[in-house]
Amino acid sequence: MQKKTKALSEAALITTIISIVGLSAMFIPVVSLVVFLTFVPLIVLGKKHGIKYASLSLVASSIIIGMFAGPVYAVSLILLLGSPSLVMGWLLNKEKSAATIIGAGVVSALVSMVMLIGFSQIVTGVPLFDTMKTIFDESTKMQQGIFASMGTDPAKIADMMKKLAETKDQIMLIIPGALVAWAVAMTLFNYIVAVKILKRSGQKVPEMPLFRDFVLPKNVLIGTIVVYLMSVLATKLNIVDPKVLMANVQILIIYTYGVQGIAVAAWYMHRRKMKMVFQVIIIAAILLSSIGTIVFFMLGVAETGLSIRKRINFKDDERQKKIQ
Repeated sequence: MQKKTKALSEAALITTIISIVGLSAMFIPVVSLVVFLTFVPLIVLGKKHGIKYASLSLVASSIIIGMFAGPVYAVSLILLLGSPSLVMGWLLNKEKSAATIIGAGVVSALVSMVMLIGFSQIVTGVPLFDTMKTIFDESTKMQQGIFASMGTDPAKIADMMKKLAETKDQIMLIIPGALVAWAVAMTLFNYIVAVKILKRSGQKVPEMPLFRDFVLPKNVLIGTIVVYLMSVLATKLNIVDPKVLMANVQILIIYTYGVQGIAVAAWYMHRRKMKMVFQVIIIAAILLSSIGTIVFFMLGVAETGLSIRKRINFKDDERQKKIQ
């Protein structure tokens, strides 16, 4: 009975936190930037007391937010942020591995995004991407009017409008890939924060491997080639928009191997006993350079194909044996 009372009390507290921050995000821009962290306590609640109390808190939060902000905002917030947190909390409670929990969280986030896009289209009657294009076009027209009123040379205005149109096209192409990247980043960040909180409260949680030890599966190289060839085939058969498909496949491949490349760089700098602050500065500087992404991509591909870290460790072991 005491355990049940404690669970209900924590669920009520978390419901209050989610409701207050969720409503504040509508009016305070700074809060809206960190609103995704609101649902970290939901992961903690799911781990400690199970999916029953986490679900109760999520439903209660959505009702309260819906009463003050309207059902559309409530459903959007709960779908986008609540569902992945609920899934991760449940799997933590079931003591699954970190990889399983993070993977399920990412899938849940992506499914929630698709549902949210569908929900938005049902409510507004206009596809989300069409709405975004309209916003871009209106913004471009507004900027064109401002430049014209300032007496800017018409030739320069035309050149700027052309560049803005090209930027818009590029952004529209990479939106699917950007959504996947956002889902991965949000899930990872929420999981890391939730695990730190749970550890401090004495909860047993699966250890997440160090980033510098991150290794893509060996068969990912073959999988990449297969995905790329299937994408080429799909574009040839006009199954999907070739520009959208190829742009997003290329982005996902580059950034997947890029993450591996950053992990290799971090591993090597740690091996050289370099302080963390300098590691971060060096990696950030390379990323901000014009060829930084490609450098890490190539390093990631090399690691996947050649196992650079294993080879270096093997040579070190052999050297130590000779010394002994």
